[in-house]
Amino acid sequence: MLNAPVIGIVENMAAYVCTDCGKTERPVPIGHTEEMARQFDILLLGKIPSIRGYSIAAADDDEGSVFVDSVRRDTPRRTTFLRHYDDVEIRTFFE
Repeated sequence: MLNAPVIGIVENMAAYVCTDCGKTERPVPIGHTEEMARQFDILLLGKIPSIRGYSIAAADDDEGSVFVDSVRRDTPRRTTFLRHYDDVEIRTFFE
């Protein structure tokens, strides 16, 4: 068992938006992550949708770029990652 503090939950691949028709599908039932956060009394940091741009930015990481910096500042994608950053007490894990 890993003896480390839990900072919070991030739901990865919370939704998938079809690039052809724009329909949104959710692989995890709505509310499941919120219920888990309540059950364990931990912060829900965010929900990250599966978007093609994420995999492209992650692939670019081999060049030493920081993923969040590769996403335009004024987009919801960047906000999803940083929305609760200032609320997290143990920010030094990310710095």
